[in-house]
Amino acid sequence: GLPPQEASVRLTIFQSTFDDLWRKYDTYSSGEALFGLPVKEYPVLVKVKKELNLLQKLYTLYNTVIDTVNGYYDILWLDIDIEKINEELTEFQNRCRKLPRALKDWPAFNDLKQKIDDFNETCPLLELMTNKALKARHWERIATLTGHPFDFESDTFALRNIMEAPLLQFKEDIEDICISAVKEKDIEAKLKLVISEWNNEEFTSHSSRI
Repeated sequence: GLPPQEASVRLTIFQSTFDDLWRKYDTYSSGEALFGLPVKEYPVLVKVKKELNLLQKLYTLYNTVIDTVNGYYDILWLDIDIEKINEELTEFQNRCRKLPRALKDWPAFNDLKQKIDDFNETCPLLELMTNKALKARHWERIATLTGHPFDFESDTFALRNIMEAPLLQFKEDIEDICISAVKEKDIEAKLKLVISEWNNEEFTSHSSRI
């Protein structure tokens, strides 16, 4: 019942102690074989070694996932690369699926799987929010909706500042705001084109009368 992070620390300590014990066993076994003595077997020791190898696979992946995902939070919003994050999360999901079945009941497995799934669920929303069509008014609407302020014009505005908001709770409404922003940008671009064409026609008409 240990929390996964504490279990990971204890595993590292125990692994170090076990490695010393295994080296002694290996040395003694070699000595017995060298002098033609019966090599005494320690099945419990072999069993523990196999179990430790399994746990190392789990906790190595666990620590990698936790460190990587926590690192995402420090990325500046202007530098965010959702495609790269998606690729890394997919790789983590594949590695999770390939872990031995015996490890899938461990709290650390459930914890890292949840960590990946939660972030993965947020990614499509983050991708919509990175669209340059979002203006101050759209960010203000998202802030009002979530009850969380976004200082998106700050040089230090990072993914952490967005993930602190309850995004998934308002997922559909935020999607609507982002889609509306893209449509508004498209309409504004078409209006500018029409105005530009009108101005050109007026200038041409005026020039022809001179």
